[in-house]
Amino acid sequence: MTKDQFHNALRILRSIDLHELQAVGLWTDATCPPPEAGNDHPGFESWQKWLGFSGSPYVFFIRCDDETADKIWSVVEKRLAQSWMMGWHYERRRGAFCLGRDM
Repeated sequence: MTKDQFHNALRILRSIDLHELQAVGLWTDATCPPPEAGNDHPGFESWQKWLGFSGSPYVFFIRCDDETADKIWSVVEKRLAQSWMMGWHYERRRGAFCLGRDM
C-alpha cells in the first residue's frame, strides 16, 4: 500500500456511516434513544459504540477487538475497491483525487 492509498483509507475510515457498519453486522440494534429512555433503551450499548467510533474512528479502530476491526476494515476495502475500479487516483501535484488516467 502506498502512502496515497493509506491516506485514502484513512479518509474512508473517517467517513463511514452507521448503516455501512450495520450492513456488515456491527451494532445492528443501534438507534438514537429518545431522551426519556436513558440507559434502558434496547440499542443503547450499540449506540454508545457507534458514538465512540464516529467521534474518533482512528482511536476506536486501533483499540477495538480483532473481529470488530475486521468488519470495519471490510467497509474500507469495499470503498477502496470501488474507487480504484472507477478510475479514481490521487494526484499529488493537485493535492486531490481525480478521475481518469494519472498524468
